[in-house]
Amino acid sequence: MPINWLDFASLAVALSVIYQEKNILNIDPATFAEFKKWAEIIYFISGTGIFILACFGLRQITLAKNQIETSKDIFKTQSKRASFESAAQQCTEYSKNIIQLDHKISKFTKSNEITFFTDAKIEESGKGFRVNIQDVKKEDIQKFDEIADIVSSFINGIEGFSLYIISEIADEDIAFHSVGKAFIRHAEMAAKIMRFTNSSPEDTKAIWKLYFRWKKRIESQKLESEKKIIEDKIKKNKTEPFRAIGT
Repeated sequence: MPINWLDFASLAVALSVIYQEKNILNIDPATFAEFKKWAEIIYFISGTGIFILACFGLRQITLAKNQIETSKDIFKTQSKRASFESAAQQCTEYSKNIIQLDHKISKFTKSNEITFFTDAKIEESGKGFRVNIQDVKKEDIQKFDEIADIVSSFINGIEGFSLYIISEIADEDIAFHSVGKAFIRHAEMAAKIMRFTNSSPEDTKAIWKLYFRWKKRIESQKLESEKKIIEDKIKKNKTEPFRAIGT
């Protein structure tokens, strides 16, 4: 039967009380001395047992905490690896599909002397941008009916890629460095032609969320580069002032 250390401790306390009230209870000195000896032994054993149990409990808590932290680290590492793999896969798909569809659209516009993408202008504003189609030829728009399936696949492909990135399934940094500039150009192509398709603003919300995010990121990179060039020029042109003799 397992030892109940709390019972031992209770007994030790009880015997201690008896010891303090021996004169009142009129216990035989020899009997009380025997009680006292065993009480001290039990008290020592119970205290040691409780200390050992406390140390064991503390160790178990520490081990459990370490296991939780290790599990978190493993999960983070696995999630990060999965996001890297997803980003690499998405960038590969982007190159195989969207860029190829871009080439097909470009080939079609050149062979049919369509100037739609040049005539349609992206005009930026404080709230985003608008597409100015004032100079677009009506016949150019009608010619796109011949490649409606290609245009639709092009827009859907950009949207699918955008969803993977903004939902944080795929690593954004890898995707940005791989196809960031191409995505901005393709999104602007989609913006120009989208109004002549069945796509709705709700359908393409993911595209514009990623577009404006990466547009700002590219502009920030450009400004940082310009800043470094200016700082380097300032360093080269820096001169020490002439100082008067004696100062």
